[in-house]
Amino acid sequence: MSLTPGRRFLMLTEGWKRRWTATWRYAGDKVTCSVDDLAAVPRSGLGPVRGFTWRRDQRHRPGLEYLVSTRRQHGFESLEEDRLLLVLDFCGEVVERSRWR
Repeated sequence: MSLTPGRRFLMLTEGWKRRWTATWRYAGDKVTCSVDDLAAVPRSGLGPVRGFTWRRDQRHRPGLEYLVSTRRQHGFESLEEDRLLLVLDFCGEVVERSRWR
């Protein structure tokens, strides 16, 4: 699947890395910074922005999938993402970058 068709909707003009932001949890607090500053963010204490909940009337099925290749659980928000994690685990060449560096 190519991302090229969607690129025309992105405003990638000069300075876009400073305009776009990312949000996550750090030491229990919600933190936001520019995409340009992400490389300087400490990675210890990171956690998901939101938890995974489930109700019977939901159309999607979030949850956690254990991957043998990384020896930990990874979150997914849909059955498609769950299937992708399973395929990646069987791929045999998946390497997780340490989130604690």
